[in-house]
Amino acid sequence: MMMPTKLATLALLVLATLLTFAPAPASAGRWSGSWRERWRQPTIASVASTVDDLSILVEAIGRCEAVLKAAQHPGTTATIFAPTNKAFANALTALGISKEALLNDTQTLCNILEYHIVPAASKFSLIRSTDATATVINVPTLFVEQTVAIQKVGAGVKVNQANVVTADVEIGANSIVHVIDAVLLPPAVPTIYQAVVADTDLTILHQAINAVPAIKAALSNPRLEVTVVAPTDAAFLALLTELGLSPGELLANTELLTTVLLYHVSPVIFISTDASTEPLQVDTLQDNKGSDGTFTVVLDGSSVKINDATVVVADIKVGPASIVHKIDAVLVPEEVPTIADVVAQVPVLSILYEAVKNSPAILAAATDPATEVTVLAPTNAAFEAKLAELGISAQDLLSDKKTLTQILSYHIIPKIVTAEHITSGSWRMWFNTLLKGDKLEARVSGGKVVFDNVATVIDADVKLGNSIAHVIDAVLMPNASDNWFRCAVNWWSNIFG
Repeated sequence: MMMPTKLATLALLVLATLLTFAPAPASAGRWSGSWRERWRQPTIASVASTVDDLSILVEAIGRCEAVLKAAQHPGTTATIFAPTNKAFANALTALGISKEALLNDTQTLCNILEYHIVPAASKFSLIRSTDATATVINVPTLFVEQTVAIQKVGAGVKVNQANVVTADVEIGANSIVHVIDAVLLPPAVPTIYQAVVADTDLTILHQAINAVPAIKAALSNPRLEVTVVAPTDAAFLALLTELGLSPGELLANTELLTTVLLYHVSPVIFISTDASTEPLQVDTLQDNKGSDGTFTVVLDGSSVKINDATVVVADIKVGPASIVHKIDAVLVPEEVPTIADVVAQVPVLSILYEAVKNSPAILAAATDPATEVTVLAPTNAAFEAKLAELGISAQDLLSDKKTLTQILSYHIIPKIVTAEHITSGSWRMWFNTLLKGDKLEARVSGGKVVFDNVATVIDADVKLGNSIAHVIDAVLMPNASDNWFRCAVNWWSNIFG
């Protein structure tokens, strides 16, 4: 299955770098009155939509969600350079594309629109024609702070090569629009995707990115601020040999490819000098809870290691903020063990393991690496004592799946609860379990955690993949279930003598 959550995160990383327009402060009186009055205030979108000669601009804004949201907000503070329809027609001719092609290319369209906006965060956020002088003023725009040049030329004002044909159109108290006779085309800003394409030693990575459109789109965005660790072609070929796959087979497996690629992208910006002999765990965008979504960066002599890979080319700066490190091995996420995986390896928990295997509902959760729970794990001695007390065999218990599932469910807290959480809390705590309606009591006695006054934790916080276990010295029985359980035992005795 693809990793939708982290693909969404990758998109959000892009959106998060968009500089948000700021509403006017409430103290200015802009927001006084009722909500109805507030939304009656003019907006950039509402004013532009009344001007026939800006219809293409209005249509374009409607295709760019971030710009549209700000254009419809009456509190937006910005300066907007608004190309006329003729300006757009000339630009389309120069670019050799149709209006529909531009409107459908959302990323290019948004880049162009953002290059026409000076946001509130800029000290030049409200620019009037009277601010222009014979000396060029370079003003940062919303498009990754790329600047436009504003200059007074004769009696007019130019923005780059465009002439201002209608100046100082005020939208409410917060925004100013200047109508211009040419579309401002933003300068090329390098992207991670372009950097990969340009590197002849990253051709397989290039093909892999092409095979996952969502990742290609994100890495093609100049606003993205991430660190990418980029395996060389030799690194990919070594992995393919190890896996017994051809490049085509790898590229056809988009599920595996997505997992691997997201594991090579970190939302954390780090450079080689951040590495030290103390291992640094770095988050990645790899979201499958069946694997560890972090990699380790450490200084090994004079080399920087990322897991088992060595950085061969470090600190390649791409665009405004992103970093690429070339590495000599493909990073493969380590699988996270399941609850069942770990319990199966502990001899003192063998009866618990058999019990889990005989309860389909519990087994499903115990074999899912995404499960995050706290397991109270009775030892074999604890089970044997309870079975002797009840006068039944282990096989009797394992055969009654309903009873077994209820007992096991009572040993599972549907969240992570560490021993420290209990010892540092109040003297008595209660926790919901997977057995609906039954709560576990936890308290501290003699420095040890005790559940339901009968089971003492003898080994706390045992890691079970994404879950944890507290090994306990007694089997816990749900409220009043001892009597209920004895009825079940009697039923068995009556049937089987």
